[in-house]
Amino acid sequence: MSIHCQTALVALATVAAGLLCAGCGGGTPLQKAKGQILVDGKNYQVGAREQLLVIFYPDVAAPNTTYPAEVKSDGSFQTLGMDGKGIPPGKYRVGITSPYGGGSVTIPPEIGLPTSPIVREIVQGKEAIEPIDIMKPSG
Repeated sequence: MSIHCQTALVALATVAAGLLCAGCGGGTPLQKAKGQILVDGKNYQVGAREQLLVIFYPDVAAPNTTYPAEVKSDGSFQTLGMDGKGIPPGKYRVGITSPYGGGSVTIPPEIGLPTSPIVREIVQGKEAIEPIDIMKPSG
């Protein structure tokens, strides 16, 4: 076996071992958080044929992970993450979208993007997120 093949195999094994160990305990702490979608200060009422999603985008230049949460009929939501244990604490841009429409309120298109003006922080040990009023996205 050539030295290049041996080096490539060692590098591959090292990366694989690193990925396996990344899943071992002691990783990034996760936090479940609950929030509320409002329209002019009142709870958003999700329509019977509407699906409303809140999408948390890490507030970095190029987010590579997103965390969607489905909004319940009373406008509440919870960030559960991919495994139901929560999402990493930190600042997030928050997008809100209704992919199939059907709602009684028109959601401003700019708040459905990763560049949404809505920013919220998930804090370790704190379950509540400041309510999000879609009519006042910068507030």
